[in-house]
Amino acid sequence: MALEISIVNKSQKNLTQKAFIYIDGQQKTTNIKQLELGEECQIEIPTTEKDVTSDIMLSYLNTDSAIIITKMGEVTSQAQKVQLDITDITSEGTIRYRFS
Repeated sequence: MALEISIVNKSQKNLTQKAFIYIDGQQKTTNIKQLELGEECQIEIPTTEKDVTSDIMLSYLNTDSAIIITKMGEVTSQAQKVQLDITDITSEGTIRYRFS
């Protein structure tokens, strides 16, 4: 089973910073490809029964090299499909997104 995430860069800038997605409590992070305008990618994160109700987290570095960690959502089932739209990347490196 896996959490399948479709990621689309809908912002006006390329995603150039390192960004990662992970399930809270797991040891592994999954790298988001550096996406150009309009580019999309798919990632899969293996899930187990104990991951259900765990938080789905986004982690990245901003332009000040500060690590930003934010909760995007929650794992609701072992086989889950979600969409991550990157809507803006600010000049400070903040990633704004819509997660559904």
